[in-house]
Amino acid sequence: MKLWKAAAAFSSVAEVGCRAPRKCCQTPSYTSHRFQGCHRDPQTHQALPSTFVPVVRESAPIPAEGSGSGGRSGVGGTPLSACFPAASVHLPPGCNGVTGEGLSGRQPALPPLKPVPEEKVTRGWGNSDSSGKPPPAARRHGSAAARWLAAPHRLRRGGAQRAPSGAASLLAAAAAMDSPQRPPLAHVFRGTFVHSSASAPMEILHGHLLGVDESGTIVFLEQTDQQEQLARKWGFKTSDIRELSNHEFFMPGMVDTHIHAPQYSFAGTRVDLPLLQWLTTYTFPTEAKYKDSDFAEEVYTRVVRRTLKNGTTTACYFATIHTDTSLLLADIIDKFGQRAFVGKVCMDMNDSVPQYKETTEDSVQETERFVKELLEKKSHISENEEELQLVENMFPAYQNYTELYDKNKLLTSKTVMAHACYLSEEELKLFSLRGAAISHCPNSNFSLCSGVLNVQKVLRNNVKLGLGTDVAGGYSASMLDAIRKTMIASNSLQVNKVNEMGLTLGEAFQLATLGGSQALGLDDVIGNFEVGKEFDALLINTKASDSPFDLFSADNFEDALQKFLYLGDDRNISEVYVAGKQVVPFSSSV
Repeated sequence: MKLWKAAAAFSSVAEVGCRAPRKCCQTPSYTSHRFQGCHRDPQTHQALPSTFVPVVRESAPIPAEGSGSGGRSGVGGTPLSACFPAASVHLPPGCNGVTGEGLSGRQPALPPLKPVPEEKVTRGWGNSDSSGKPPPAARRHGSAAARWLAAPHRLRRGGAQRAPSGAASLLAAAAAMDSPQRPPLAHVFRGTFVHSSASAPMEILHGHLLGVDESGTIVFLEQTDQQEQLARKWGFKTSDIRELSNHEFFMPGMVDTHIHAPQYSFAGTRVDLPLLQWLTTYTFPTEAKYKDSDFAEEVYTRVVRRTLKNGTTTACYFATIHTDTSLLLADIIDKFGQRAFVGKVCMDMNDSVPQYKETTEDSVQETERFVKELLEKKSHISENEEELQLVENMFPAYQNYTELYDKNKLLTSKTVMAHACYLSEEELKLFSLRGAAISHCPNSNFSLCSGVLNVQKVLRNNVKLGLGTDVAGGYSASMLDAIRKTMIASNSLQVNKVNEMGLTLGEAFQLATLGGSQALGLDDVIGNFEVGKEFDALLINTKASDSPFDLFSADNFEDALQKFLYLGDDRNISEVYVAGKQVVPFSSSV
């Protein structure tokens, strides 16, 4: 399973390749899901239009409604004067020979009284499929408007079934049409599940059964009194069920909407300067070192391992201006099985550290190695007051910081802006109108003395909001820390009479999970345990042998849950799943 997403910067977009032959692309292509420079039909080798897909698993997308437009929006009108990475994903249609057959519905019924060749007896969703189950794309989005195609192993699992001979062949085929056999489940868990929904920031579901199919999709979440009916429907036995202990529960994987992978090498140090001085003194000189692939590989491997161990199943990473090592980061993410966006930085102005910048021409050319169309953008906005003044001096024609992005076509439903501490009501209304999202990074905001985001004000304006660690401005790579700092930021606003009430812990939990998925446009894929979504999950053990907190006989489940959110760490995270695949503990291959 290949679950990372590729990205590029500013007006750039990356595309994720699948395991297609090199002849698919005439520009340099990279195996093992690296980026490719163009889209080619694998049979005709004709250029094909790029398409946005919200999640990648060796899939071939159907054109999405509302795909971003092509071109270099914003490049001609605005210099690449800051670190403006973007996040997006592309796939060459037809990779791995998947054509999308069968998405419009089941194949026509076999004609009566006519022999059927053995190799044609399948269960309906494409010539090589035998599952009898429509791909999740068809189930969730219909056929013509499906935003992505099922992975090859979804379409092709099991191969053609051997048919009996004579009349029995017809009877067997008819029976298969009427009662398609379900594929075996990958997981059935019984116990407690904690997640967020549209109606509740935190729901605690005791005594439930959750099933995950072989493609990593959640197929049921029901109370345990439905076990007998579920077992008949899905064909599992009691011995197939994994029973959680009273001290264990599942929660959704956490979503880090803003993290700088190259800065992980100095995380936990050098937070003694305000933002702009911090960038020129520490950050840019460090990021300049990532031209060295050996150095980059060591740091990027460690940051991916660390974030996964800490429960980050989806991350939106900034890399550096160096294209090759940014691609290396994507390869490492792929190897570990994390779901992620990766952004190449574009920067053509940097007088303070001149060795760490590109010419505008080189920046565009290098970014075009990532990009075909402008899709998702990720950057920073209104992080501190000195930054606001700098932007005002550089671009006096614009009314405010948000208008600068908006007028240059960089504020869209695929935009995620970090920090946003000083946005006015007018700017937040524009964010809401454009469908843009904000990444709240409270650790960094406090550590660099940048400001405090009023989360409740953002939510009142119906702006999508997630949490980010912002390593290394934020000193911790743990999203649990982001939850805790979110609570502290909220409490500080209450103490200073800015808000009458603070956030609840459940609301902070929601921002770290479902809120993050909404900010990144993945809430129809991940974020909670709704049926049809993919199983990105953390198995939490509140009584782990080396747990950093203690439980007492008087503690109930809610007490244990709160202690984990406030005091727990990776020692309490026993297992991590991404799209149904267990990625932590790490396999020996990584």
